[in-house]
Amino acid sequence: MNYSALIVDDEALERDAIALLISRSGRPFSSLKATNGQEAVAMIHEHHVDVVFMDIQMPVLSGLEAARQIKAFDQQIIIVFLTAWGTFDFAKEAIQLGAKDYLVKPTSQETINAT
Repeated sequence: MNYSALIVDDEALERDAIALLISRSGRPFSSLKATNGQEAVAMIHEHHVDVVFMDIQMPVLSGLEAARQIKAFDQQIIIVFLTAWGTFDFAKEAIQLGAKDYLVKPTSQETINAT
């Protein structure tokens, strides 16, 4: 079975780095990319996605609000937050939204594999 990951970050370098880590995980993932939460929500409606790796602080629509909309559309989609903001308030809201994990950037290959 092949899985689909959506990588959402406003920084192209971060999107590419996460895509590389996912491709090196040894698991059968294909990747889509979005530059902000609004794009992510639109892509969820157009493509089958199993897991979303998403930044929290982004222009247009934050990762937290995008996660809220994604979960309203499909509760089965796994959300993993990747953020430079390791604050308790963000982590608490991520957990309340049903996030699978909350990773602080930069993250490692081992962390992505474990997640």
